[in-house]
Amino acid sequence: MTCDERRDDMLLYVADALDRGERQSLDAHLASGCPRCAGHLVEASSVLGHLPLALAPVEPPPRLRERLVQRVAADRKRSSVTMFPARGSWLIGWGRPAVTAALAAGLLYALVVLPLRERQRALDAELTAQQRTIDELRGELVAARSAIDMLASRDLKLALLASGGPQAEAWGRLLRDERSRVWQLYTFDLQPLGPDRTYELWFITDDDRKIPAGTFDVDAAGRGRHQVTVPRDLEGIVVAAVTDEPAGGSPQPTGQIQLVARL
Repeated sequence: MTCDERRDDMLLYVADALDRGERQSLDAHLASGCPRCAGHLVEASSVLGHLPLALAPVEPPPRLRERLVQRVAADRKRSSVTMFPARGSWLIGWGRPAVTAALAAGLLYALVVLPLRERQRALDAELTAQQRTIDELRGELVAARSAIDMLASRDLKLALLASGGPQAEAWGRLLRDERSRVWQLYTFDLQPLGPDRTYELWFITDDDRKIPAGTFDVDAAGRGRHQVTVPRDLEGIVVAAVTDEPAGGSPQPTGQIQLVARL
C-alpha cells in the first residue's frame, strides 16, 4: 500500500474507525518514521477537530433526557457492566460510510469554507478602508473646487490669523468671499486635541457679540480646514477667533483663544 493510499485511511485512523488489522498495519507504518504519513496524520487530526463545526445540529427527542436518566440509574446497579462502550465501537456500529461522509464534510469545512470566510472578512475590511479614502478625497476635491471659485471672485478678501495663546507656532488664513458670503478657514500647526475637545470658530461683532461659526479638527500635522456661510443679516464682524472647546462645541467661548485676526 502506498502513502497516498494510506492517506485515504488516515481520517478513519484518527477517528478509531479502522478494524484491528488495518489499524495495526498503519501503526507499524507510522512507527517506521514515514514523514509523508506523519504529515497526513497531523492533517487528519486537524480535520477531525473541526467536525463539530461541520455537522448540522439535531434536535433531540423530547424523551431523551428521561431515557438517559433511566439508563444511568440502571447502569449504576450493574457494576459489572461498563457504562460506556469501548473506544471507537460507536463509530464502527454507525458504519464506515457514515463516518467517511462526516469526515469529508469536516474536510470541506476546514479546507474550503473557513479559508473563504477569512478571505471575505479581509476583503470587507479592505473595501471599507478604500471607501473611507474615497470619501476623504471627495471632500478634499469639493473644498479645492470651492477655493478655486473663491480665488476667481472680485470680492475676495484675505485675513491672516496669528497665535492668540500658548501655541506660538500656530497660524491660519481666512478667505472671505463677500459676494457669496462663503468663508473658508485654513489652519496650520495647531496641536491635535483629544476625543473630548475640538476647535471652534467665532465671529465677534462690533457690539461684542460672540457668534459660534462651527467646529473643526486638525490632522496629525496640525492642519485644519473649515467652511462656513455667513448669514446675510449678520453684519459688523470685526474679529475672527479660534478657541478650544468641549466636543460638540459651546454656545459661548469657554476655552483659550488659539488663533485670532482683526478683520
